[in-house]
Amino acid sequence: MGDACPFILLLVVGCVSARAATVQAPQALPASIPSGVATQIRFTSQIQLAPTDHPILTANLIQVAANGSTSVLAVMHDDGLNGDAIKGDGIYTALVTLTEFGTTPVQLRVSVALQGTLLRTLSPITSLPVVGSSS
Repeated sequence: MGDACPFILLLVVGCVSARAATVQAPQALPASIPSGVATQIRFTSQIQLAPTDHPILTANLIQVAANGSTSVLAVMHDDGLNGDAIKGDGIYTALVTLTEFGTTPVQLRVSVALQGTLLRTLSPITSLPVVGSSS
């Protein structure tokens, strides 16, 4: 019999947190916008990290179109600047001016990138009513 060369296969699988970051649906102030009028809106979203989560790299406010495509409206802040009330409180803020025509609600959500992760964590979608008619 020939010499056998035993080998050991070691497979290392990374750990996955039992609970990922929690991202609240964006809240708007004002809670609706008039059709055809440029309106500045303050959007906020509370983001809670699990103890095992990596730090937040970015939090984006995104608009979701009827066909499902998305576009980034703004980077959200938790640094006490750009409309954010309190630095480091976990409430991320963006100031955005929107001009919408017609009365189709604007669909919005928050997309969060955590350091060391490939997938973004998404909030539920919020509908921002557009009221009145553009004349």
